[in-house]
Amino acid sequence: MSWLFNRNAGHIAVASFVAFALAAIADTVVYHLARRWHRLARVNGSNVVSAAVDSLVFPTLAFGGLMPWVTLGQFAAKVGGGFVWSLILMRRERREM
Repeated sequence: MSWLFNRNAGHIAVASFVAFALAAIADTVVYHLARRWHRLARVNGSNVVSAAVDSLVFPTLAFGGLMPWVTLGQFAAKVGGGFVWSLILMRRERREM
């Protein structure tokens, strides 16, 4: 969508696509490998790995270099937000049972 609206944003669109695809693959692999873990640990464990991949790949490709503070900030926000949402959804799921 970014590229369709602004052709000059092509490198941002490509960086976003690549980061999303690699993070999704990492998330799937880790979630599958952790199939014997408790669900909360599996969800958050796979999120930590996919957040690391996405947070490292996107700014590096989009802006042409490693940006440690941007990477760290994105990673912390994704892991923290993912953890909070996992607790909310698990609690809701338990109430519905």
